[in-house]
Amino acid sequence: NLGEEGVLIRNLRLVSAGQSHEDALAALLASGKFPSRNVADNLADIRAQVAANRLGARLLLDLVQRRGADVVRAYMGHLQQAASAAMRRALDRLPDGEYRFTDHLDDGAAITVAIRITGDRAVLDFTGTDPVLSSNLNANRAIVTAAVMYALRCLIGVGAGLRAKGQELRAGQKSRGSTSSSPQPSALSPQPSLDSQLPLNSGVLEPITLVLPECLLNPPEHPDPAQCPAMVGGNVETSQRVVDVLLGALGIAAASQGTMNNLTFGDGTFGYYETICGGSGATPEQDGADAVHTHMTNTRLTDPEVIERRYPVRLHEFRIRRGSGGKGHHCGGDGIVRRIEFLRPLKVSLLTERRGPYAPYGLDGGESGALGRNTLTKATGETINLGGKASFDVAVGDTLTLESPGGGGYGKAG
Repeated sequence: NLGEEGVLIRNLRLVSAGQSHEDALAALLASGKFPSRNVADNLADIRAQVAANRLGARLLLDLVQRRGADVVRAYMGHLQQAASAAMRRALDRLPDGEYRFTDHLDDGAAITVAIRITGDRAVLDFTGTDPVLSSNLNANRAIVTAAVMYALRCLIGVGAGLRAKGQELRAGQKSRGSTSSSPQPSALSPQPSLDSQLPLNSGVLEPITLVLPECLLNPPEHPDPAQCPAMVGGNVETSQRVVDVLLGALGIAAASQGTMNNLTFGDGTFGYYETICGGSGATPEQDGADAVHTHMTNTRLTDPEVIERRYPVRLHEFRIRRGSGGKGHHCGGDGIVRRIEFLRPLKVSLLTERRGPYAPYGLDGGESGALGRNTLTKATGETINLGGKASFDVAVGDTLTLESPGGGGYGKAG
């Protein structure tokens, strides 16, 4: 449940009228059944965010002083209107009808979307998605909305090439339904456009209606955290699958690795967390990229020299996992192999997806990308397949090998 995931922070005013309430936050972080391991580090992170907000506020006030509040307010509206208009143009380039797609989490839970397009508006309906999960892979409306906004921004970037290909489907193909194992041909052809230069903002969602029934993507709320479904994995893993489902329905790209490959290790004195790159999905116009963070990840890996200097580990291997991308007219990007030796006893946790049985799908005859794999090699020589999710202790000399998934291919090879 959500109460087991740490300290739950509801709305808390950190700074009010210039007065800091950091002491109240520190007390909150140190409270509960699962308090923070290092409150000082948490507060340092928060101070950095406060400083960033203050800089942003100062820059905004500078802009208002130079241009005037009315002009600044007007141009904020113009940006949202431009994003809305770009989204409407992208939708209008598609044939009216329903575009369906289903993909699955590793535990078999289905995420289903039906995208119903009428002119320059669309309804995104997640009815049919499986119920709330007993695991921590539940998401919430904020997570789903962020993934939807991102995927729609990708659709805007596809460009004017949509109209010509979309016309081919107007006769006899009003609806496209598929699953991760049997995707159908795409109507889309990604090409650059001026709209792709627009900054991301909520105007993208203006012509969109989001239908999100109670399900694993929208669990019910409860005042008691112990009665709320866990969802730390929803932000990092399920969000990736939501993007895969949306891009699959629209045919923009085959599935990328579909996971953030979350790795944490530490002890009573420190904690380290990283997400690990993999292969991106191919598109109708090009191969997927190798060894990249895709879609909702938004992070970069720690440099080998830094991680080895600051933490009791040794990085033995970090390379591209050749051949892990799905074959196709355009091939999916390859994942990576990352092998880490532990130099003192630690606790390690893995939260990963696409370890089986649902591989990153290909589109239009393209092959699926390779599944990922997590392996622990003990100092004694014993090898253990850890599966996609594991929490375990390691001894000096134990080695973790993480092989991340490849992206799906697009179109038949040859």
